[in-house]
Amino acid sequence: MKKRILALLLTLCLALSLAACSSGGSSAQPSQAAESPAESAPPVEEAETLEPTPTPEPTPTLSTTLEEQVLYEDNGIAIRATGISLDETGPYEIITLALENDTSEEVDFISGVGAEVCVNGYMISDAMGGIWETVPAGETAEAQFVFFPSQLERYGIEEIGELSFDMYTGVGDPGILTVRTSAAGSYERLCDSSGQTVYEDERYKVVYQGPYQGPVYDGLTFYLENNTDETRSFFTSLTVNGEEGAAFEGIDLYPHTAALLDVEFFSATLDEVETVSVEYFSIELPGGDDRIFTPEAALDLGK
Repeated sequence: MKKRILALLLTLCLALSLAACSSGGSSAQPSQAAESPAESAPPVEEAETLEPTPTPEPTPTLSTTLEEQVLYEDNGIAIRATGISLDETGPYEIITLALENDTSEEVDFISGVGAEVCVNGYMISDAMGGIWETVPAGETAEAQFVFFPSQLERYGIEEIGELSFDMYTGVGDPGILTVRTSAAGSYERLCDSSGQTVYEDERYKVVYQGPYQGPVYDGLTFYLENNTDETRSFFTSLTVNGEEGAAFEGIDLYPHTAALLDVEFFSATLDEVETVSVEYFSIELPGGDDRIFTPEAALDLGK
């Protein structure tokens, strides 16, 4: 009997002990589960601030167009204007020509090299070197007139309406050729013509506009007009600080055109110049009967 009671007590103690262990394990596990997400969750990072995308600058455009046109066709050669475009790196304005040689020998096409071309009625010197192209017999070459923005802006030219140039080929005589764009007939001539009048009649006009400060030499600027039906060559020689021939320059003007002529000093800067007078102005006329005139008043340097 005692053995049964002892066995029963042992069994009861064992049951109570198992119940206590089971209760302790279940109460500890939820606590660990609750703490685990907090420990493993990554820290919240601040949102990256994005810089606004810069607005690209507008690409320069050219509203003027040019339809292909034959400028000259004779003696086995032909000159055609094929297009007008804008080089964005400048931006330079470009007029493209096709030079055709259908003769049995090579032909040189030369224009504007160290001389002038005419844009919208203004003579512009040396448009990016002009054209000098040797075209073999039976072939066609491409050539371009290229204009700096500063060249056009100086004359108030916003778009090229007409380009005139004297082409030399050695085969026949193309003479002065004119390219007309979509702006032909609608442009305005805006170049400033004011200043101290040196000479003026119904045919010619010479106006002194003031000092000129060039990249290499200083000088004076003159506005010129040729209102005749013939090309005229204008030459001038200046007396600077009493020294005759200290500055001289010349330019060709096509019929009914104008130009700005920069006459540079050879041996003085503007700071060193006290007086300047026109020694003479000469306009070449047919037959060698040049017109020479000398103003009486000295030029006003504004000093």
